[in-house]
Amino acid sequence: MYFQFTNPKSSITAIFHRTGAEESQVTVIPNKLTFSQLNQKKSFKVAIQGPPQLLPINQTKSLSASLEWSDESHVDEKSKELKSKEEIIAAKEKVIQEKLDSIASLQSEVPSLQKKER
Repeated sequence: MYFQFTNPKSSITAIFHRTGAEESQVTVIPNKLTFSQLNQKKSFKVAIQGPPQLLPINQTKSLSASLEWSDESHVDEKSKELKSKEEIIAAKEKVIQEKLDSIASLQSEVPSLQKKER
């Protein structure tokens, strides 16, 4: 596995995904790799613990897994995306509140208008 950094002082964190064998415990050691120079090599281990997966003859069970390494810029990018979405939601909530206030104001005028019609 190769991972290209633009900054030699970078870190990546392990994110493990799996399907099937949910009773198994997966640990990546270490779960964070920190680099101090370009072309530096690091190693890691994946430890899997769980009960044996015994199946009757002629029966198959599909298991799959993947290990993703995520750098801090990816986390920063997702945080900015969430913040942007929160700002959009806040703006829409403000518009909704203004509309509700307008509706309430109009509803309060209805009785006086009905009296004038009589």
